[in-house]
Amino acid sequence: MEAGSTSWEADLLLGSHAVDLLALDAHGASVGVLFDLSLEERTHPHVDSVFARALRIDESGRRRVESLAEGTYTVSAYFPDGARVDETLVIPRNGPLELRAPPTGTLEVLVLDEHGAPSARAQVAVSTWTGGGPAPALPEEFGETAVLTTGQAGADGVARISGVRAGELRVTAYHANRTWTQPGTTEEAELAAEEEVVLTLVLPPWEGPGSADW
Repeated sequence: MEAGSTSWEADLLLGSHAVDLLALDAHGASVGVLFDLSLEERTHPHVDSVFARALRIDESGRRRVESLAEGTYTVSAYFPDGARVDETLVIPRNGPLELRAPPTGTLEVLVLDEHGAPSARAQVAVSTWTGGGPAPALPEEFGETAVLTTGQAGADGVARISGVRAGELRVTAYHANRTWTQPGTTEEAELAAEEEVVLTLVLPPWEGPGSADW
């Protein structure tokens, strides 16, 4: 940290500004959430970084955050069903910042190995397309504007993942001993708000050294 600059982590930040945060569920009702607040772009000459983690908005759905320095922040809200939403907050600001839960559903994914047996501790990654228009075919283009949710299968090979953003999905299962070079299995799916979708994914044979589950 340079002389004259400040790095600070806490509930009350360094400045004279305040903002009201409003937390709402997908139906517009007040809800309690946890949230993180991080400074992305500073304008205050003596504040280099700000990070406040796991702050709480109670069930009233409203909290006033004071003593904020000028700058651009990211507010990440974590909702009771596991959903997350990120909003940009520019200080100074007139009016409250609304943190509204996205429409979500639940996925139940059964992961099997190449022999048809449950793959215990398999990793599951779910990407929901959030861009405009139809989802692109290329995985790297899909991932650029997708929201990622992850889960892990139990001993029965089932991963139950709540708080999955509704929309067009790409669901990928990997061996428990996952590396980025080890192939997985990907399926496309559609998920509506408050819907539960059940999928079965069969993993390809393990190609790395050792076993798939060490």
